[in-house]
Amino acid sequence: MSEKDTLVIPTREQEQPVQGYGGVLFKNKAYHCRPEHLFPSGDLETARPEWVSVMTLYLANYCEPVRNIANEIHCVACNAKLTGPYGMEDWRSRGALSVDESLDTHEARCVNCGYPARCSHTMNMPDGRLLVRLSWLPLMYHPRTLSGSTRSG
Repeated sequence: MSEKDTLVIPTREQEQPVQGYGGVLFKNKAYHCRPEHLFPSGDLETARPEWVSVMTLYLANYCEPVRNIANEIHCVACNAKLTGPYGMEDWRSRGALSVDESLDTHEARCVNCGYPARCSHTMNMPDGRLLVRLSWLPLMYHPRTLSGSTRSG
């Protein structure tokens, strides 16, 4: 990874969350997503540093998932429930997200407020080898990605 591809994301304690986009205030604070928000800590401790770096660079384009005590994911903008406690199988029948299934990335929007998300994620090593693929995990775009100040993945 070259120096120009390095994205420095402040720690959660240092990060100033984004609280709105396009003149609309969010119901939740938008922090950058990090590998530790999606993967068990034991997995990250044994992962190669370059793997964590690739995941960090990719996930910085999205918001940390807003979860409730039942582990359901909510929209960062309007707080609408997007998934059930067991993941994505619940929302598909409820229509919580409008998903374009013709695209491999499953681009989506919250049905309640229209805020954009992506539901399928592929992270590749710089040489093109697959690192990890996450299917049907709605991650809301970070507002800085939408405004163009973060490199998209």
